[in-house]
Amino acid sequence: MKRLIQRLIWVGILIAPLIFWGLPAKWVENGPFRCPSRLLLQVDCPGCGLTRATYYALHGDWARALEYNPLVAITLPGAAVLWALWLWQEGRERWTAPKRGE
Repeated sequence: MKRLIQRLIWVGILIAPLIFWGLPAKWVENGPFRCPSRLLLQVDCPGCGLTRATYYALHGDWARALEYNPLVAITLPGAAVLWALWLWQEGRERWTAPKRGE
Protein backbone atom coordinates (compact mmCIF):
# COMPACT_ATOMS: atom_id res chain seq x y z
CA MET A 1 0.00 0.00 0.00
CA LYS A 2 2.85 2.37 0.86
CA ARG A 3 4.42 1.76 -2.56
CA LEU A 4 1.12 2.55 -4.31
CA ILE A 5 0.82 5.84 -2.42
CA GLN A 6 4.41 6.74 -3.33
CA ARG A 7 3.71 6.04 -7.00
CA LEU A 8 0.55 8.14 -6.93
CA ILE A 9 2.48 11.02 -5.38
CA TRP A 10 5.15 10.71 -8.10
CA VAL A 11 2.53 10.69 -10.85
CA GLY A 12 0.82 13.72 -9.33
CA ILE A 13 4.05 15.67 -9.04
CA LEU A 14 5.05 14.90 -12.60
CA ILE A 15 1.64 15.56 -14.15
CA ALA A 16 0.48 18.60 -12.12
CA PRO A 17 2.48 21.15 -14.15
CA LEU A 18 1.11 19.69 -17.38
CA ILE A 19 -2.45 19.92 -16.12
CA PHE A 20 -1.91 23.52 -15.02
CA TRP A 21 -0.36 24.35 -18.39
CA GLY A 22 -3.37 22.85 -20.19
CA LEU A 23 -6.01 24.89 -18.37
CA PRO A 24 -7.87 27.43 -20.48
CA ALA A 25 -6.90 31.07 -19.88
CA LYS A 26 -10.51 31.97 -19.00
CA TRP A 27 -10.45 29.50 -16.13
CA VAL A 28 -7.22 30.94 -14.75
CA GLU A 29 -8.48 34.52 -15.12
CA ASN A 30 -11.87 33.85 -13.48
CA GLY A 31 -11.20 30.58 -11.66
CA PRO A 32 -12.00 29.58 -8.10
CA PHE A 33 -8.69 30.75 -6.61
CA ARG A 34 -8.84 34.03 -4.77
CA CYS A 35 -6.31 35.57 -2.44
CA PRO A 36 -7.55 35.44 1.19
CA SER A 37 -5.79 38.75 1.91
CA ARG A 38 -7.62 40.40 -0.98
CA LEU A 39 -10.97 38.87 0.00
CA LEU A 40 -10.81 39.62 3.72
CA LEU A 41 -8.73 42.80 3.96
CA GLN A 42 -9.09 44.30 0.46
CA VAL A 43 -5.29 44.47 0.34
CA ASP A 44 -3.06 42.87 -2.28
CA CYS A 45 -0.43 40.56 -0.83
CA PRO A 46 2.98 40.01 -2.48
CA GLY A 47 1.65 36.82 -4.07
CA CYS A 48 -1.46 38.35 -5.62
CA GLY A 49 -1.54 37.54 -9.33
CA LEU A 50 1.20 34.93 -9.06
CA THR A 51 -1.03 32.07 -10.26
CA ARG A 52 -1.99 33.99 -13.38
CA ALA A 53 1.60 35.17 -13.85
CA THR A 54 2.85 31.59 -13.64
CA TYR A 55 0.22 30.46 -16.14
CA TYR A 56 1.20 33.07 -18.70
CA ALA A 57 4.93 32.53 -18.13
CA LEU A 58 4.50 28.80 -18.77
CA HIS A 59 2.76 29.72 -22.02
CA GLY A 60 5.65 31.97 -23.03
CA ASP A 61 3.80 35.27 -22.52
CA TRP A 62 6.36 36.80 -20.15
CA ALA A 63 5.21 40.37 -20.75
CA ARG A 64 1.72 39.56 -19.51
CA ALA A 65 3.11 37.41 -16.70
CA LEU A 66 5.24 40.28 -15.42
CA GLU A 67 2.20 42.58 -15.52
CA TYR A 68 0.35 40.28 -13.13
CA ASN A 69 3.25 39.83 -10.72
CA PRO A 70 6.93 40.66 -11.33
CA LEU A 71 7.97 38.12 -8.68
CA VAL A 72 7.25 35.39 -11.24
CA ALA A 73 10.69 36.12 -12.71
CA ILE A 74 12.21 34.83 -9.45
CA THR A 75 9.66 32.36 -8.11
CA LEU A 76 9.04 30.30 -11.25
CA PRO A 77 12.71 29.55 -12.06
CA GLY A 78 13.37 28.96 -8.35
CA ALA A 79 10.45 26.55 -8.06
CA ALA A 80 11.58 24.75 -11.22
CA VAL A 81 15.09 24.28 -9.80
CA LEU A 82 13.76 23.03 -6.45
CA TRP A 83 11.34 20.67 -8.22
CA ALA A 84 14.13 19.26 -10.43
CA LEU A 85 16.47 18.82 -7.43
CA TRP A 86 13.73 17.03 -5.50
CA LEU A 87 12.99 14.70 -8.42
CA TRP A 88 16.71 14.01 -8.88
CA GLN A 89 17.20 13.26 -5.17
CA GLU A 90 14.16 10.98 -5.00
CA GLY A 91 15.20 9.14 -8.15
CA ARG A 92 18.76 8.78 -6.94
CA GLU A 93 17.65 7.30 -3.61
CA ARG A 94 15.31 4.93 -5.39
CA TRP A 95 17.89 3.59 -7.85
CA THR A 96 21.00 3.59 -5.64
CA ALA A 97 21.98 0.14 -4.37
CA PRO A 98 22.03 -0.15 -0.58
CA LYS A 99 25.47 0.04 1.03
CA ARG A 100 26.95 -2.93 2.81
CA GLY A 101 25.70 -3.40 6.31
CA GLU A 102 22.36 -1.68 5.73
